[in-house]
Amino acid sequence: MEALSSQGFDPEPRVFKHKLTREFITLEDADREGFITTREEGVSISKARYFAMYPDPDRPGRSLVRAYTGRRRASFFKNREEGTQIVYVLTNPSMTGQVKIGYTKNNAEDRAKSLYTTGVSTPFQVAYEYVCVDGMGLEQQIHKVLDEFRVSDSREFFYVSVGKAIDTILEVAGDKNG
Repeated sequence: MEALSSQGFDPEPRVFKHKLTREFITLEDADREGFITTREEGVSISKARYFAMYPDPDRPGRSLVRAYTGRRRASFFKNREEGTQIVYVLTNPSMTGQVKIGYTKNNAEDRAKSLYTTGVSTPFQVAYEYVCVDGMGLEQQIHKVLDEFRVSDSREFFYVSVGKAIDTILEVAGDKNG
């Protein structure tokens, strides 16, 4: 524990909005609870809520730290019947050359309407919907494929055409018949 502190790692939990954002757990607890490692999710360590420390088998006397998000694997399996999730492509005339690629468990029209807030000058329009079983997983894979075209690291907007977005969805989903 002392070696980690000397390397700049602060093992103390941080409080944010009255919630612990960092907590040490065992690897067994993480596995039993189904927490997802930040590596599996492709997110930064700053999003981690739990850490597990365990001995490094290659370097005796040293420890490894694995970071986990608060999301449980079970959330990936909710609502997974055929046709319950939609990966969508939205356009907005105020955002020329950009598309928003996301997923919803409801319907794309409602999602588009919900995005039309005071900070957005014109409403979004649904350009495409792909009905699937695992919208979140498909969306994440699509975002990885299109990462170089991302407008901002923390947003679902991409500088691609609607056609390129649709082709990518079909390619990643393995749907050759579109």
